[in-house]
Amino acid sequence: MDDNNEEDITHTRSISEQIRLSKLHLPLSPQTQHRLIDRAVEHEEQNDMNKWESCCFKIDKRVLVFFTQYIIILLTLIFSMRMVLNLDSCEGGVFLNLITFLIGIVVPTPSIKNKDKK
Repeated sequence: MDDNNEEDITHTRSISEQIRLSKLHLPLSPQTQHRLIDRAVEHEEQNDMNKWESCCFKIDKRVLVFFTQYIIILLTLIFSMRMVLNLDSCEGGVFLNLITFLIGIVVPTPSIKNKDKK
């Protein structure tokens, strides 16, 4: 996920640098001008695909999906914990399994990262 963000930042930075150079009125070849326009259009299309618009608001699709998922998980965890506390010890097994499953979704898997990558 971090690699994609770094690529987006680099891509955005390169577009902004090219736009800045074009504002300096440096002579650009026609190929460079076409590439600059194509990248700007591609960048706009990518941003538009991640936006949802309503009559009242605009929101980033990824943010809405993220928070909706975690709100549903949180409500399910609260419900399951309440049921485990209120039910007899023999009847709470299903809810304990559900709690364990949801915690497994939220907690990231452990990984060993090599610091010597070059």
